[in-house]
Order: sequence, then C-alpha cells, then structure tokens
Amino acid sequence: MLFSSVMFAAHILYADLAVKKCDIWVLNFQQFLVATLASFFGIILFKLPFAVASLDIIWWILYLAIFANVLCYIIQLSVQKIISPTVFAIALSLDPIFIAIFAWTIGGEKIIMANIVGGLMIVAAIIFAQSFRKNEMVQVG
Repeated sequence: MLFSSVMFAAHILYADLAVKKCDIWVLNFQQFLVATLASFFGIILFKLPFAVASLDIIWWILYLAIFANVLCYIIQLSVQKIISPTVFAIALSLDPIFIAIFAWTIGGEKIIMANIVGGLMIVAAIIFAQSFRKNEMVQVG
C-alpha cells in the first residue's frame, strides 16, 4: 500500500512537470505506450494467459481503453496544467468516496462501517492537508 501511494504521488508530480513541457496528447500516448509494453512483457515473463473469448469483447475493450483511460488521462493532464499538484492529488483522493456513494445509490450496494470509517479518514486527511497550505494571494484586475 505504501509503494502504491508513493507511485501515485510520483506520477502526479511527474505529470505536473511534464504538462508544462510536453503536449498532453503526446504525453498521454507515451504513458499508454509504456503501460502497454510493460503489460505485454509481464504477460510473457509470467506466462499469463491472454485470450479474447469472442470478437464482441474486443469492442468493449476498445470502449474501455478509449473512454475510461485515454479520455480520462487527457482530462487529467488538461486539469493539471491549471491547478497545483497538491489540489489535484486531493481531488483524486476523493475518488474512493465517490465510488462508494455511486455504488450505494446507483448500484444498491450496502454500506458497512469499515467503508464509512475509511471515507471519514480520507476526508479528515484532506482537511488536515488543506489546513497547512500556505494562503495563496489572488490578484484582482
């Protein structure tokens, strides 16, 4: 879990630097190229099965690749150009809370006490992180 958190932070910080120097479409392509090659070599290295049961599934894979990944990363990189990495990381850390809310309201899943405590911990961490931010001056005009 700690490694995942460190990599999450490193990705946000690197993307913040990269969006200032690179075109977001090129950066997005590079991210997915590296992820695709790493996955491909992982499949070969660990001899994992890779098969598509039917051709209909290919359309679902393309749909998920384009809309749930490529489009989301383009939006992420576009937003990272205009806000600080801290604010962006805080916004992304709210993801599990929104997932739980949608699963409960739309998906009909049960909310258990562990989910509530986890959500409260995330909100508390966000409040804690924001309380120590330096006041940013806004110039009018």
